[in-house]
Amino acid sequence: MSPSDGGSTAAPGVDDEPTQGHINNTAQAYAQVRRAIMTSELRPGQIISQVRLAAQLNISRTPLREALRQLQTEGLLEGDFNRRVRVAPMSIDDLEQIAAMRITLESLGVRSSVPRLTPADLARAEAACQAMDECYAARFSEGRNFRDPHRVFHTTLFGQVGSRMRAQLEDLWDHAERYRTFYFETAPSVDTIAHIGHDEHAAILAAAQRRDGQECGILIARHLARTALTSLARIDAAHDPWLVRDAVRLATSGTATSTKAN
Repeated sequence: MSPSDGGSTAAPGVDDEPTQGHINNTAQAYAQVRRAIMTSELRPGQIISQVRLAAQLNISRTPLREALRQLQTEGLLEGDFNRRVRVAPMSIDDLEQIAAMRITLESLGVRSSVPRLTPADLARAEAACQAMDECYAARFSEGRNFRDPHRVFHTTLFGQVGSRMRAQLEDLWDHAERYRTFYFETAPSVDTIAHIGHDEHAAILAAAQRRDGQECGILIARHLARTALTSLARIDAAHDPWLVRDAVRLATSGTATSTKAN
């Protein structure tokens, strides 16, 4: 996808009426554009031409405009003085904040949820783990095939928390997707990712099957931290990931002492 030509998102004189088959619902348009951003189909920093995006995603222009406004409010799109819209760039501060929030909240969610998981939940998590192993074996030949079971695995483990926390965790998971794509794209060794990913997910699943919420929460925190710290180091090797370290300390021992200089 390449709906970027450096032009404005405004297109005077273009017919806004939907043609046959077009998405003409704002919620659907929002979901489709958001998914394209999260999976880096729309790349960080890319300037969006509303005309081209509407055509390529088969979306009517009227709901697309509203969807873009919502995505700007969410921080996934940015506007400039020329009324152009671009995909928000990835930043080291954003990555670290998302990672720290996920480590803290997801470890808590898993601790609370795992003892309450049903046999069907555990079967779903195990099937997702097996599907991820198949993607590892195929050397991630199709990243989208990995994303689906990976999301199912994580969301299932915290699925028995309340609806508000679950929605917040799923939103954080989605916002981390752009950085996961970067993590895979910049990895020096696919085999190393496969081995580490298999081992970590298998250990997390085993703890869940034992209904050991505390151990599962600790393993989740370390799993999320490893991916975040690796990505942060690739972006800026000199960056001090103090916030991630504090989040891990809090999630694994219940205490956190900031090491960031005042």
